Amino acid sequence: MRYLLGICVLLIGACAAAEDPGPIELTTTQPVGGFRATPLPPFLGADGNRVASTSGAFDVEPVAVITQRAAAVVRVDLPFENTLAITYGNGESRIIEEGSTEMKVRSVPSATSIVYGSGPNGVDIVSPLPDQVTHSRPGVLPAGQLAYVATNGDVVVWNDTELARASVDALPDGDVLVDEQGRILVLTGPTERYAHGVMGDAVEASGFIILAPPDLAVVGRGTVGAPAVIEGRRAIWTDLHDDGSREVQLTVSAPDTGARLIVMAEDGTVLNEGEPVGQSNRWRHQIAFGRFTATAGSVEVITPHIGGIVSFVEFGRQLRTVATAQPFTSHQIGSRELDMAVAVDIDDDGFLELLVPTQDRMSLVAVGIVDGSATVKWEAQLPAAITSNVAIGSRNGGSAIAVGTEDGSVLIWQSGS
Repeated sequence: MRYLLGICVLLIGACAAAEDPGPIELTTTQPVGGFRATPLPPFLGADGNRVASTSGAFDVEPVAVITQRAAAVVRVDLPFENTLAITYGNGESRIIEEGSTEMKVRSVPSATSIVYGSGPNGVDIVSPLPDQVTHSRPGVLPAGQLAYVATNGDVVVWNDTELARASVDALPDGDVLVDEQGRILVLTGPTERYAHGVMGDAVEASGFIILAPPDLAVVGRGTVGAPAVIEGRRAIWTDLHDDGSREVQLTVSAPDTGARLIVMAEDGTVLNEGEPVGQSNRWRHQIAFGRFTATAGSVEVITPHIGGIVSFVEFGRQLRTVATAQPFTSHQIGSRELDMAVAVDIDDDGFLELLVPTQDRMSLVAVGIVDGSATVKWEAQLPAAITSNVAIGSRNGGSAIAVGTEDGSVLIWQSGS
């Protein structure tokens, strides 16, 4: 196994360090009243679609294995070129920049709400505003403003001061999605009418709303009728029909039939429907839409906590499963982390694969379609079970993948290495 020894030297021995750093510092990136850093848009998934735009041939051996602490890693990010952020279960986050003489240690209220910024202090974590909900990840608008969900369910656009606010009854832990026009989509209508609760609580959404800048005018909305709910923290909001406009893909669950995929137009008209699992309290985790074959389609993991079936879905009037493989998992029951899988062209063949852990979380694999069948095309064994998201970013001019494990290790793979 190859190790990237240079990073240890550049980071003043950080790779070998396992000591507790003492009290966790509070980030000063964004004091009340203004930013000291410009928020960085995520490398992927701003619109809920977990597809990496970069590709490259990745070797199964990591180029680096970094252990900072002997504690489970719950979040890994590659927020900027040659920058690594590691978050542990106690809320401690460490930001490591190659070439820097310091490692930032920060305290974060929730790993699923982290936003990074860049400024005079380098890459840092943007602190939440006083009325920002804890578990929702804000969106970053094209002009650099932050859009977040407030504790009263409002959506707020902020840049040194409040620029706009809309009362929409947003899902408290729903992510804020953003498109290239700066429009915002959030899930709305929180309800407890479906008592499944696999994502941290029993509160789910019953609709979505789309807001347009600069005044957050409502330009789209949709709802699902009782007793069904939208079982997820975000939609996939992308051009699903290749018609130049975005559609909204949702996981909709009901007590009698369990979860199914549906696609709505931005005005809430149902365009495509999939078959339900057929049993209550059986979830399906929608992950990405893209070209897994010559014809674009979706990929999901059906019942990721029980058997974990990777399912590739073809679009027509009905959403039709065309290939499956198991057992894999993309989610730990009770967690709000929905980023444990990502679509990426792992072997540079022009088609996407789903990068996802095995059911025991001891390997990271890439599942793609070969001759019409779902096939494991790449597999990397791990020193311990994955406990974090699967991160994609940029490193040394190429693409990089990173995961964290329960023993505190962070593994990094790089294209062309």
